Amino acid sequence: PGLPSAKPSPPPKAMPDKGWIVQLGAFSHTDNARRMQENLARHGYAPQLDKIALNQGQGVRVRVGPYSNEAQARTAQARIQRELGIKGVVRAYP
Repeated sequence: PGLPSAKPSPPPKAMPDKGWIVQLGAFSHTDNARRMQENLARHGYAPQLDKIALNQGQGVRVRVGPYSNEAQARTAQARIQRELGIKGVVRAYP
């Protein structure tokens, strides 16, 4: 008899083609974006960091989502603002 085989982990959730996100910040310094990301993660969110082009060069934006509809994104935005004091912006994704 062999060892019991480990269950394969489920594949990561695929990003939907369309939806809504809450953008919580855009930073010219990655360290600032990472601090916000860690703070959001401690509160149960799954923030993503995306590289963006800024006038001064490269930047990083912090977003949560995507959500399947605008109402879900607005609910998340209000909850983040209430819990963490971060006022986000709801945007269509992509």
